[in-house]
Amino acid sequence: GWLKANKPDMFNEFDKRIGDRATEIEMEFSDLAKPYPGTIELLEDLRTMGYKTAILTRGGHSYADHILSRFDMLGLFDAMVARDDYPYLEAKPAKISMEHMCGKIGVDCEEVLFVGDGTTDYYTCVNSGSRFVGVETHMDREQWVKIAGPSVVTVPLVADIRRFVE
Repeated sequence: GWLKANKPDMFNEFDKRIGDRATEIEMEFSDLAKPYPGTIELLEDLRTMGYKTAILTRGGHSYADHILSRFDMLGLFDAMVARDDYPYLEAKPAKISMEHMCGKIGVDCEEVLFVGDGTTDYYTCVNSGSRFVGVETHMDREQWVKIAGPSVVTVPLVADIRRFVE
């Protein structure tokens, strides 16, 4: 936006400062984070079936590492792309964020079944051509339909993703 156009020399510094502060806030509240019910078991099953699993998050990398480590989940993922792994403009919902993740696991965006719980997740899939399943943790089916239309696929629980892969 404006800062990059008018003060390009300051953009990278501001980007880093904002990202660092966001990570500080995430870490401050990290004790509130926990996996949704059934998530760990689903990930273990997906990996047993040979699926690749990855995380694409607008959270900071150190925050995501902290949470995943706390729940012994780091080994359940082949790759992770976080907000601060690339320049700010390459974070979700930018198409390139999905391309970065796909590059790390060796698949095309169109092969991805992305499970998300927010509008940024949905728009990341729209921008990248990935398939999307919305989890009704923060928004119910009706809210998802208002945002994404009646054809949006949603599930009440993360564990319900099983029906798409079995």
